[in-house]
Amino acid sequence: MGDLFQAYIPDFTYKLVRTRAYSNEELLSKEDAISLLMLLNKIQQAEDFQEVSKIPMTHLNEILQNASLDVVEIILATVRSLCWRLNLTAEETTDLLEKIRGGNMGYLWENMEKMDIQLERRNTAEQRERAEMAEQENLNLYHILIKTYRNQGMGKEEVREQLCLETGQEKSKIDELLAKFWEAE
Repeated sequence: MGDLFQAYIPDFTYKLVRTRAYSNEELLSKEDAISLLMLLNKIQQAEDFQEVSKIPMTHLNEILQNASLDVVEIILATVRSLCWRLNLTAEETTDLLEKIRGGNMGYLWENMEKMDIQLERRNTAEQRERAEMAEQENLNLYHILIKTYRNQGMGKEEVREQLCLETGQEKSKIDELLAKFWEAE
């Protein structure tokens, strides 16, 4: 009965489109949502992301406003996937998706520079921890120096002068350290 339904069976072929074969400018010149999706799909590395983030926000918003609701949903799913690849938190992802729904897609990337936000946050926390440890080590060294000078029979004023001379620190900083560690002995 294939002949009976032949007129109702779609006859088409798929054409593979290589998004990398098109420049960002070529895709944007089409001014349609499908080209925007192709552009988003090109983001594979930090450099790709930075290039897309340079697109004027008004241009992105115009494309988005002219898209059908179905296509906007596909763009939302694509951006959600991109956020996952960027390792954004669920809250950040939700904020970005709301910007798209509100027609503010151009503001999505305005403050973004790195690909892995969570990695940057971990690195910042580690740097802060190392700085705190270094500060504590410095305090311990000053405490040892003050204790050593005191054990050698030096007075508070002599210790102040010696520490200023050896460390190059201002008197006010040395006075803070002496206040903290002199009476502790």
